[in-house]
Amino acid sequence: MSVAEFQVKNDEANCGEKIHLYADARNGLQDAAIAVRWCICPSVFEVIKSKQAPNPHILLVVTNGDKEQRKIVPLEQEMEYFYFEEPGKHRIQATVLCTKDVTTLKRRLLTKDCNFYDLDILDGKGDLENVAYKMRYRFTIEVCVGSGEVNVDVAQEFFAKKPAEWLWNWVNLWYETRPRDQCQFRRRCMLAFSLQPFVVLLWIICICPIRFAIASFLKFGLGMRGIKFKPIYRPLLMETNDVWHDNEGSVFIKNSIGKQRPWFLLLLMPVFVIPLAAGFSGLKYWLFADLDFWWVPIAVITVIAGLVPLGYIFIFFAWLFEKIIEFTLGSPDDWRQYKMTKLARKKKQEKLAAIRAYDDTYSPLVCRGVPLKASLKALPKQRRTIYLRFMDLKTKVCKPFAK
Repeated sequence: MSVAEFQVKNDEANCGEKIHLYADARNGLQDAAIAVRWCICPSVFEVIKSKQAPNPHILLVVTNGDKEQRKIVPLEQEMEYFYFEEPGKHRIQATVLCTKDVTTLKRRLLTKDCNFYDLDILDGKGDLENVAYKMRYRFTIEVCVGSGEVNVDVAQEFFAKKPAEWLWNWVNLWYETRPRDQCQFRRRCMLAFSLQPFVVLLWIICICPIRFAIASFLKFGLGMRGIKFKPIYRPLLMETNDVWHDNEGSVFIKNSIGKQRPWFLLLLMPVFVIPLAAGFSGLKYWLFADLDFWWVPIAVITVIAGLVPLGYIFIFFAWLFEKIIEFTLGSPDDWRQYKMTKLARKKKQEKLAAIRAYDDTYSPLVCRGVPLKASLKALPKQRRTIYLRFMDLKTKVCKPFAK
């Protein structure tokens, strides 16, 4: 028995509720796109099986300084791929979460705002906290069990080399985020050198008059100071909001030193004066006609008088139909008892089927006392899904770009 196998067996004998994570290394260093594989201790398996925990998912959290990356994947997937954004040491932590509403779980844990997750699940030392406790006021996690971690060291040599600056800027012209890997950059290239030149030309033809109209309205219609016309003739280098971004307010509201002007000066704004003048000049073309509505209440009374007898007729036939059904097929109580018996039998069958499903689906994930290899070929054939095959191929041809 090797030292590694002995260490794994010793860990599993005393692991408690632990998750073992494995990440393959190349000469002691991890690639920029790697696979992470896991197995669970018997105690973790017994917890989710005994509680019949719904939808077991594994939460994987990768940290590198103040950078954080999360993934929530089905526990039975057994392996997941990660793309790192920069070289250095990364810490991967994991726990098992079970809930009926997986969609809400992902939304709560994976939603970001300004590149930071809305819900903080790490303590001051960077350790993964009890996620169920952190979400107790927002969401119910029925089972949260197990913990594990692995450290990886990503080398600079495994990242893709950034292309020429002009090519990088042109290809990413329409995107707010940088490409995460070579494949995404290649997809953007197809658009950048086919439709993008024509779209850019059409966009310039449209955006310049729009910016001119906005700038003119703000400058001459509202009298705002600090309006810029430069974005009109520099459409690719400046944004539309640069037109008004540095405005200093309207001359009709505040003077040059920021002092408030009298309120009645607002009426002198061209945006008010011009429509009012046009409105008053068109009053002579307005036509007024008196309309007589004496027939409205008579029509309402007639409709009501016709609907009331129809309502009583409908109620009578509904009562008659209910009595016929009860006489021929039995009373509602009999049907209710029959449905309850059938439902109880169905629930019992579903419970037995769920127990068998847990054994078939999750028992292969229990650690066997030997270190696992995080690769597609090392996975059992039934675990080699289309998704994992695609991700394995992608890691070979799509290197990520380092920030």
